[in-house]
Amino acid sequence: MNTKTLWAMGLLTIIVALGVYGYSSYRPGSELPPKAQVPSDTVSNGDQSAIEAVIVEYGATLQKPSKINIVSIAPRASGKAFESYQVEANIVETVSGSPSGVYPVSITVEKQGGSWMITALTKGAYSELPQRTTITGIWECLPHKGDGPHTMECAFGIAKDQSDGHYAVDTSLMSTYPVDYPTGTHLKIEGIVTPANQLSSVQKYDIDGIIRATSITKI
Repeated sequence: MNTKTLWAMGLLTIIVALGVYGYSSYRPGSELPPKAQVPSDTVSNGDQSAIEAVIVEYGATLQKPSKINIVSIAPRASGKAFESYQVEANIVETVSGSPSGVYPVSITVEKQGGSWMITALTKGAYSELPQRTTITGIWECLPHKGDGPHTMECAFGIAKDQSDGHYAVDTSLMSTYPVDYPTGTHLKIEGIVTPANQLSSVQKYDIDGIIRATSITKI
């Protein structure tokens, strides 16, 4: 075996050895940097109880009787630990124990000096809730809006006593269809009233709202 052959075999041996070493030391993904530690976005039981207590304490300061319904508690990162939370809630005002209106609030609660406290609060728009009520008045064909030409159909409703109010009547909540009273009959209607400004559709009648009747009786 000549010198050139020996030199070539030696070089091949070195290349194979380097390849084996490189393969044995390779670890898939070892060239990637370690992933960042992402803090947990859950609320601990201790924090949740403390935050809820702060919200309840705030509710006790409201001027009108109210109930606070917490919708969500989301952490806001502060350093390495969560010491600030965003609370979304609904405040339901009540009259004689019955809900009368509701508005959303967004509350920032932070831990300062070892105690949780409210540091920011934003109120949303107030909405009245449909109320159960009784309306007495005259059974009528509801008046149309405006002074232009009108069709001749009759949409039944009630003209409220001692007022200029007119209410459309929805009988879908009644188990039996009411008597077909002639217009001009004096009636008492019990049900749930939705004010006109909370109706989703544009009304062609001049009404103050709709009463979803649960009972209709002649007076």
